[in-house]
Amino acid sequence: MEIGRKIKEVFDDLSDRWGAITKFSVRLTVFRIMNRIRNMRSYIREPRVRDSLRVSGIPAGTEGCIVLTHSGVRPIPGYVADCIEQIRLFSDIPVYFVCNRDKEVPERIADNACVVRIEDVPVSAMHLKFYRKLSSLRSQYDNFFQHTSERFFILNEVIRSLDLKKVIHMENDILLYEDAGVLIEKMAGLFNDITVPRMAERYCMAAVMYIPDADSLDGFLDYVLEHVLDKGTNDMIMLAGYLREKGLTPLPIINREYVSEKGLINKKGDRPPGDHIEEYSLLTDEFGGIFDPAPIGQYLGGTDQKPRGVKDNAGYENVQSYVDISGLDIRWEKDKRGFMPFMYYNEKKYKIYDLHIHCKELNRFRSDVDRTTA
Repeated sequence: MEIGRKIKEVFDDLSDRWGAITKFSVRLTVFRIMNRIRNMRSYIREPRVRDSLRVSGIPAGTEGCIVLTHSGVRPIPGYVADCIEQIRLFSDIPVYFVCNRDKEVPERIADNACVVRIEDVPVSAMHLKFYRKLSSLRSQYDNFFQHTSERFFILNEVIRSLDLKKVIHMENDILLYEDAGVLIEKMAGLFNDITVPRMAERYCMAAVMYIPDADSLDGFLDYVLEHVLDKGTNDMIMLAGYLREKGLTPLPIINREYVSEKGLINKKGDRPPGDHIEEYSLLTDEFGGIFDPAPIGQYLGGTDQKPRGVKDNAGYENVQSYVDISGLDIRWEKDKRGFMPFMYYNEKKYKIYDLHIHCKELNRFRSDVDRTTA
């Protein structure tokens, strides 16, 4: 086992070194070849290593929880602690943080979440099929987009193995501005299948994702296996396609008055099909607020990858977004729990339940940061 771990470390280090020293076209080719080799290795190795449930002291049978994941070769980013500590400002809901055994979990995360190691959860047949597909010569996935899609297989395995119900999955650069238990109660009353916010016809983000149970993920995983080798696809495109194919309602991203008065159109001039316009605001009144798939957080904080020479690109406008974020009246207000963002429209107030802090500077937007001076 020790020799295998060392080989893996050398292999991953070599992959990163190739990425640093080669030109983009060569680098992309090398990354894809190495990723195929990784997947073939996982397809052969995982059934032997992950053959049974080995967790101990981890609460099982939980109804109402949050599950976060981190996989891949990179260390756990520091901002994940901000994500989890923000959850704790509003709720003591169980939080599961899922990662590989070789990752060092920061104390701030371990103090606020149950740590589940991927290797301690049985691998599923669907996950092995995913590895097999991505080891083929047809696979064009790079390491990053593989892990953004693979997390759904890991989620399925953890939720099923621990018998979790009514689960919220969030991406690690999300800040939640509501008691997760309150949101889960609303979601459970409105949805009997998975759902996420839809930013545009082609893109859905699992910024905040509701998962009733493990079985409800199976259909989406089948869809991923069917489409993962499609040219140019990724997790956002596959989520959008699956929700559309199944006729599933997404989480609301804007209010109805905005849609009726301004319409939905992005910077490229694209609009949603007429019979799908209503769904972007369908449940706003039921929730009393909206969810941010990405563009609000990008506008307020900027993006992770910035133009050369630019340190702060706050005010960034996502060209795919059907909502003109620059025209929204967004205000920070404080209650006993701290500062939270709201959207005002025609004097009506809507909660913004999450922000996708794409710039990864989550510490700047936490509710315990004084927004009167921030």
